[in-house]
Amino acid sequence: SNSSVISDPDYSQVVQIKDEHGNDLRLIHILNLVSVLNISPFVYMDAAALLALKHFNQRSELIVKGLSQRLQGCNLYMTMDMLNDLADPVIASRKLHSYFSLSSSSNSLNYPTPHPTAVLGATLSDVSMPLAVLTGAYEIPQLSPASQAVGLDNDGVAPTFSRTVPTLVGVAETVLAYLHHLGVSHCYLLHLHTDFALSLRHQMTSIGSTRFNITVYSAAYDSEKPLTIDTALRRIGDSGVRYVFGTLTTVDHRAVLERAYDLGVVGDRYAWFILDVITKPSHSLDRDSDAKYIAGLQGISQVGFWRHIHEQFEESLIGAVRDDPDFQDFYVESHKQDSVIFQGTNFSEMFPIITLYSHFTYDAAMALGIAACEVKDQPLFSGWNYSDQIRKTEFQGATGFVTFDPDTGTRDHRTVMYAFDNYFLDESLSNNKTAYITSQISTVVNLSSTSSDGVFLEINAPVFADGTSRPPLPLIELEQDLNLIPIGILVVGWTLAAVVIIVCISLIIWVRKHRNDQEVRASQPRLLVLLLVGTLVIAASVIPNSFQEPSSQRLLNVACMAAPILFWLGFSIAFAANLTKIWRLSRIIRESVEMRRTKEELYFFSPATVPFFCILFANIAILVAWALVAPLEWTRVSTGIVDDFGRPLETYG
Repeated sequence: SNSSVISDPDYSQVVQIKDEHGNDLRLIHILNLVSVLNISPFVYMDAAALLALKHFNQRSELIVKGLSQRLQGCNLYMTMDMLNDLADPVIASRKLHSYFSLSSSSNSLNYPTPHPTAVLGATLSDVSMPLAVLTGAYEIPQLSPASQAVGLDNDGVAPTFSRTVPTLVGVAETVLAYLHHLGVSHCYLLHLHTDFALSLRHQMTSIGSTRFNITVYSAAYDSEKPLTIDTALRRIGDSGVRYVFGTLTTVDHRAVLERAYDLGVVGDRYAWFILDVITKPSHSLDRDSDAKYIAGLQGISQVGFWRHIHEQFEESLIGAVRDDPDFQDFYVESHKQDSVIFQGTNFSEMFPIITLYSHFTYDAAMALGIAACEVKDQPLFSGWNYSDQIRKTEFQGATGFVTFDPDTGTRDHRTVMYAFDNYFLDESLSNNKTAYITSQISTVVNLSSTSSDGVFLEINAPVFADGTSRPPLPLIELEQDLNLIPIGILVVGWTLAAVVIIVCISLIIWVRKHRNDQEVRASQPRLLVLLLVGTLVIAASVIPNSFQEPSSQRLLNVACMAAPILFWLGFSIAFAANLTKIWRLSRIIRESVEMRRTKEELYFFSPATVPFFCILFANIAILVAWALVAPLEWTRVSTGIVDDFGRPLETYG
C-alpha cells in the first residue's frame, strides 16, 4: 500500500515500484492456466508453480544451484494467479482474451490487475494451440510445462510460445527405437481425433520410415462414439499387426481395453504400449467384474518421461502442501475464481501423487523468473525481448538440464529420458476374488546417446501378456509356400539313382570278371570301368540335389557345392575315358595306314592315358578353385508374390 507505480506505458507488462524503504523493485505478474481439480496430481502440479515462485523470490538455491549468485543485482520479483481453463480451448480463449483486454473496473469476471507479463500453461496441447495465437497477438510470452504437440513449434503461428517439456518427437522416437530394438517392422497407432494425436501420427510415420524402417499404420476413434472404437479395433485385429501403441486417455483407456478384449485384440499374441494415462501404480481389482480390464492391463506398458526422483524438490513440495499453512492459504488465494473448490480441503491428509509434470511446471515458472532478470532491455522490457530471452535461458532444474531450441522455444527431447512402465498381474498378492495389478519400470531409454537407436537400460525384465519376457511375434504367422520337392518325386529320384548306381557296380564287377574274354578285351576293359565309374558318380549327384529344408543351413551349403562337383567330376571321368579310347584307336588306325605294326598297351600311367589325366586334372583344378573362392550357398528366393506387409508368400530354394 505504500508503493508507488512508475511503469512505462509502452512496457505495461513490467511494473516498477518503490517499497516503503524507498528501494526500487520490479514486479512481473504470471498467469498460470490450469485445469482446477481438487485431486492430488493436479494440486501438486499447481503447487509446483507456486513453489518455484517462492524459491525465485527468496533466491533459494534448494533446487536451482547458484540461483542467488546468478540473480545478484536483479531487483525483480514475481506474482502469480491461477486461471481455470476447464481443459476447453474455446472457454480458455475467451477467458484469456477478457483477462488481456478488460480493465478491473469493467471486468465482469473480476480479474485482478496488473495484466500478465507472461502466461504459464496450458496443460493440454489442444488448449495451448489457440492460446499461443492469442499470446502472440498480445506479444506476451507463453511457457507450457505439458503441451507436447509438434504444431506448436510453428513460429509463425505461436511466435512467443515456449515449453519446458519436449514435443511428441521424443515419445515417437522412443517407442519406435524400442520396437526396432525388439525386431518389430510394423506397428499400429490407435489414436483419438485430436490435433495432439494427429501430430503424433505424423511424427511416428515419418520417423518410422526414415530412421527405423518401421511401417506405422493408424486407426482413429472418437471416445464419445463407441462404434468408432469397435471399427478401429477390428481394423487392427484384421490387419495381422501384433504391436499396438495407443494414445488413450485417463478417462477412456479402460473402455478401450475392455472392448479390445471382447474383440480379441489383447492377449498373448499382442503387445500394447500406451501414453502415461494410468495414474495409479497398482490396482486391486475384482476377478469377476473386472476380468476384461485385468486382461487388458496384463503386460501393457506406459511410455512417458522417466521420473527420476529429485528428493529435495519432492520433499520441499510435499512439505509446502501438507505442512505449511501459509503456503496452503497462498495456494487457495491464487485460485481466486475457483477458491470454492478447495473449501474444506485438508491438504495435510491428501496423499501426495507427484507426476513428472510437477517437475516440468517448477522449471517453467523458474525459467520465467530467470529470463526476466536476464533480459537486456532493463529495467523495463517488451514481450518480444522477454520471449527471446526465455529461449536463450539454460539452467539445471528439477528435470535436469533445461535448454530451449532458439527457433521454436521447445525443450530438447534429448535432455530428458523416457521409460516404459510395465503393468502385470502379481499372483503373489492376489487371491481367488481379488487380482492385484502392479507396475514396474522395465526399460529406460536415453536418446542422447551417440548410438543411432539410443541406449536401453533394462531395469526389470519386461512382462508381456503371456506372463513371460518373450516378445510376441511382430505379425501374424506367415503361411509361405516353400515349393519343396514332394516326397513322391524324391523317392522316384532316389530309386532311379540307386538303380543306376547298382547297375554300374554290377557291370564293373562283370567287366572285371570277364576282362580276359576276347569281346571284353576288344572293348578295352579299363576304359569301360572308367566309363562306368563316371556314370556312377553322375548318378550320385542326385543325392545332394535332393537336400532341402528342414536340413541345416550348413548341410544345405555343402550339398549345394557337392552336387555340381559330383556331376562334373563324373562327366569328366566318363568323357575322358571315351576320348582316351578314341585317341588310342586313332593312333592304331594311323599306324595301320602306314602299314606298320604297333602295340598299344593301356596301363594306368602310359602314353595312352595322357588325355584322360589332362582332362581329369583340369576339371578337378577348376572345381577345387570354385569351391574355395566362390562356393555355392543355399538361399531362398522370392517369386515376387507378397502379402500386405511385403513378406513373400511363395519362395524357392
